[in-house]
Amino acid sequence: MRIEKEYLERDLAAQGKAIHLGAADRDVEITQDDLTKITDVQLAEFEISRKELRRVFAQGVRMMREEGIKPSDRARAVVEYLDGEWEVSIVRYSSISDPLMDAQGGNA
Repeated sequence: MRIEKEYLERDLAAQGKAIHLGAADRDVEITQDDLTKITDVQLAEFEISRKELRRVFAQGVRMMREEGIKPSDRARAVVEYLDGEWEVSIVRYSSISDPLMDAQGGNA
């Protein structure tokens, strides 16, 4: 999916946004502030180019906005390398993995 320049610039201007990048050996949360701080060495560790990172970040922000997701919705944009491409999806936390979602308030 190609993101036009105007969408990229507008989405990167959004405050308080983050994606979760599925790197080879771990998951990494990347915030808007992190985009300019990530080093070339880190990019190599994550096995992603700076251009591709900016693209998937903007796509994640846009997908969250288009679906009307707020922090209280307990969802996140997840980026994974699948079939030779970086893909973005929205993942919601479940009560099994997130005690805040438990109907009993986290009490078993």
